[in-house]
Amino acid sequence: MKTASLFSALIFLLTVSLTAAPVLKPYAEAVVSKAHPATAEASAVLRVSARGTHAHKTYLVFDANSLKPQELESASGAELSLTTLEDYYLLGSPGGPVSLSLYLVESNAKNPALLNLSWSNAPANDTASEARLLATVLVDSASVKGDQAVQWDDPRILTALREISAQSGAKYLTLLVVSDGTVSDPGFNFYSSQNTSRSSREPRLLIRE
Repeated sequence: MKTASLFSALIFLLTVSLTAAPVLKPYAEAVVSKAHPATAEASAVLRVSARGTHAHKTYLVFDANSLKPQELESASGAELSLTTLEDYYLLGSPGGPVSLSLYLVESNAKNPALLNLSWSNAPANDTASEARLLATVLVDSASVKGDQAVQWDDPRILTALREISAQSGAKYLTLLVVSDGTVSDPGFNFYSSQNTSRSSREPRLLIRE
């Protein structure tokens, strides 16, 4: 009986692993700061803020070459997840809700590794005219906690993935996360894939079946 139960459990785990929704981790990450327009910041922390001359924007590239068009056609949705730092997760003092928007800035990245990215040359840096809005989420800076996942969940994310998967050549999804707040609103610090050993804290793009 114990052997049969163990065998059944193994079959269940194997089935779950085979049917698990695809999860993409960043191929590259970078933060640009208005205070340092000529260089990118170290990607140990992903910062997003609209704090005047100290504004920060985060760029994430996902390698979509492994995704199959038929896999995406049957998917029910896709979402981006970033996790706040356990400590020092706010840039500034708590206030009210802050809108954080997710944009697609390139459908087939010419610079997937984000080499030499800076505030001055970053795509869609000063205007959304080059960018395509995919999702917006409100984060209440007065109640947000450390080690908390913030998720952008919108049908437009899956639509963008389907379009990129159907393209020829190298397929990369380049995303931009910005704050729609004002100078007085706080910013947020998120874990990058470089500064955590816990996979649950890493930035990730989840494709739901």
